[in-house]
Amino acid sequence: MTENPILAFRKDRGWTRAEFSRRTGIHYVALRDIELGLTKRMSVKTLGLIEHLGLDGREMQEKLDAWHLIEHERRKDAFKIDEPKAQDIPEPVLASDQAQTPSKAEAIDAFQEAGVEQNLSSQQIFPIMSKPSGKRISRNNPTEVNLINE
Repeated sequence: MTENPILAFRKDRGWTRAEFSRRTGIHYVALRDIELGLTKRMSVKTLGLIEHLGLDGREMQEKLDAWHLIEHERRKDAFKIDEPKAQDIPEPVLASDQAQTPSKAEAIDAFQEAGVEQNLSSQQIFPIMSKPSGKRISRNNPTEVNLINE
């Protein structure tokens, strides 16, 4: 048994969830939760409504319990994560093994060799950090702009 017994019964009849819900009086969302395995135990009311279709409610609950156990094991195996083997774990990289960050003087020399001008002002490099425009967008109303008094 790999299929939920309620779902199997409904599919055997060719009924949609909506039709099954209408015939039994079981709420559509409750039926969905039962079929997906989100609800483990059916309520007494639900069991009584299922019995109106000629099914034995207690037997159906036992089948549903068995399906839950099988489904739980299947999902547990499907999402099982294997522990990494020792040879798969990379060796740690020590700071002494990494290339050293160049000093400021080395970086300037590299820029000069590449022909990059160094005469850029901080306003040209970081334009977003320049002086504020004096306008701020209101938190309450994004279309409203408030002037900032400096």
